[in-house]
Amino acid sequence: MLISEALGRGSYKEHYAFVWLTLQTKWIDGAMVYLADADAFALEPFTARLGIIEQR
Repeated sequence: MLISEALGRGSYKEHYAFVWLTLQTKWIDGAMVYLADADAFALEPFTARLGIIEQR
């Protein structure tokens, strides 16, 4: 599981999270929140790169 820091303005804060099955999926890299200076987004995007674990 990957969870972001508390994000938001004023007293209202939210967390983003990715939850995945570790037998089928792996975290590759990234865990980034895009912070825009000029309200480009209603909620800032939280990104990460996940991959599929090859089954043998």
